[in-house]
Amino acid sequence: MVPVLVRGVVPDERYLDAAHRIRSGQITREQARAELLALEILADDSEDLELSDDFDESKHPRDEKGRFTHAMSSMPVAKATSKEAKKWRKEHQERYTNDKDFRLVADAAALYAQGSYSELGLESARAVGFDPNPSAKRDHTLPLNAIASPLATYKNYFDGQDLENTTSGSVREGAIALSRAVADSAPLDAPIYRGINIFPHPNAPKTAEYFSSLKSGDEINLPGVTSFTTDHEIADQFALGVAKGQGKGGGTPVLAVTFEIEKGARGLPVAALSPWDQKEIITQGRFKVVGITKNKREMFIKSKGYYVEYDAAHVVLRQDEVYKP
Repeated sequence: MVPVLVRGVVPDERYLDAAHRIRSGQITREQARAELLALEILADDSEDLELSDDFDESKHPRDEKGRFTHAMSSMPVAKATSKEAKKWRKEHQERYTNDKDFRLVADAAALYAQGSYSELGLESARAVGFDPNPSAKRDHTLPLNAIASPLATYKNYFDGQDLENTTSGSVREGAIALSRAVADSAPLDAPIYRGINIFPHPNAPKTAEYFSSLKSGDEINLPGVTSFTTDHEIADQFALGVAKGQGKGGGTPVLAVTFEIEKGARGLPVAALSPWDQKEIITQGRFKVVGITKNKREMFIKSKGYYVEYDAAHVVLRQDEVYKP
């Protein structure tokens, strides 16, 4: 156990970071107070900093620079009904109940993982200065539950969670919290993957040519939070358009692209808040192509009972920058 700063029941990761630097002699308590006031983590000068020995530092992961990472980054990449996911949620129930910032991220992550990815992806891009779809108008001051589809049934995984009626924050606040959690997450110790498919349509040849012409050194920008998976096979299934729950395109794809982001990227697990077994991790930022291979592949279509051959591209990316609003 080490002494840490506490605020309320559950300490903020930035409190923990400040406490670490106080303990190691890097800054004084007064300097820590000034930093936390500037970040608006402390309400005002009258709010006191307390030291406590009642905290297990080992339960809070650090990044490669020794900084405390976001509590959500310790989430297991496992389906919500798994033993690992249930254990993690039980360990973080007190935090969900008492820490409004954690509750906002958890609610936004759960809504994203259960279908509201377009809205939160768009708002998180706008929050860092990009607008991929200027024609899409939405009042980002609306509460988070405004992006819950009336046709969907959302599953609540924490005690007291109510995604369809949540008041934990606005759409913009939820998107910002999600982006910041990605930026503050622990570096991933394994690659992550995303599959996209280009099915026959008028613009398909041009789109396929763009992806096929990618080369090492090219940049790809993901301005908003975007879904990836730790499972290469799941990404390949999405690339072919046969993943479970995926809307199917028409026929065999013109091109199936699987992206691989090298280990070390910042990514936030959301799998333990999703009913689907997709081993989902979200990330965003600026990426550089470090390798690409193109070939012919085939996959067995179980529903039809035969193999199909298709053009495929495997694009390896390195995360050069993670956006943080």
